Amino acid sequence: MRFRQWQREPFHYKPLKDDLHVCLNCQQEYAGKFCPRCGQSVKTERNVGWNTMKDGLMDVFDLETTSLLRTFWHLLCRPGYLVNDYLSGKRKICTPPVNTLVMVGMVYFLMKSCVGKQPVETELSLPEEGHIFYDTVKEWTINNAGWYYVISALFLMLSTWVFFHHAPRHPRHTLVEGFYIQVFMLMLMLIIEILIMIFCGNRPSVLSYVLWPLYYTFTLGSIFGYNWWGTLWRSAAVLYAGARLMVTVYFLVDIVQGHPFSDYFWRHQSLLTAIMVSVLLGGYLIGWYTERRRLKRNAP
Repeated sequence: MRFRQWQREPFHYKPLKDDLHVCLNCQQEYAGKFCPRCGQSVKTERNVGWNTMKDGLMDVFDLETTSLLRTFWHLLCRPGYLVNDYLSGKRKICTPPVNTLVMVGMVYFLMKSCVGKQPVETELSLPEEGHIFYDTVKEWTINNAGWYYVISALFLMLSTWVFFHHAPRHPRHTLVEGFYIQVFMLMLMLIIEILIMIFCGNRPSVLSYVLWPLYYTFTLGSIFGYNWWGTLWRSAAVLYAGARLMVTVYFLVDIVQGHPFSDYFWRHQSLLTAIMVSVLLGGYLIGWYTERRRLKRNAP
């Protein structure tokens, strides 16, 4: 119960002191830690010295307020609540997500080049005509796992918007909000991969295949407020539709490039694409119907 309470309300701000300061930048007199006119910190010294260099490095990595480390901690322990806080306007509780994603990505790429896991080779059971393109895509995703995660997040953004558009806790979220949701999810995925590489080194580990779906489902449930069953089947549908949409785009790109495919391959792709469209449309209609029932039930 204490942990759940901390997840919902983790912050308790102390009252400000009444001591007055004069800003060295704009000469504004104020009380608090930062100038209300220009934002300069009260800790800024008049003379440039080693503390100035230290403060500059602290600002680059946002270590002065431990906001970066706090963001990582909250992202691992309360990911859905952190995303909800950010979308509701509490922007100072964490570092800017895009900036943090860049820093996490740099650490991930560095560790991947040093102790990254060796991928497990799998054989493709596609017709011979389809091997050229899919083998090229497979080789690129193996060598560029980080960029593959980024591209996957863009496709998951659309499927998340479809299946969770009528959610009880965060209804009718926009695609821009969906982009930030996927940024947090991608950041969480990279942090999990970094931790796995730290403890497992270059040995293949099933932890990433177990932790990531669990975290993904738990996070979406915390963000949108469905029960466990509603969150589970919607999360599975989001992952399926996002992956299927990405493969469909690859398939269309290969058609534009003029690569031939057998009739079996055409029928196979057309059937799976039709299933994906049906899943997306069905998920949206189910969400729309359940929202209408919920609003009607809660109406006075």
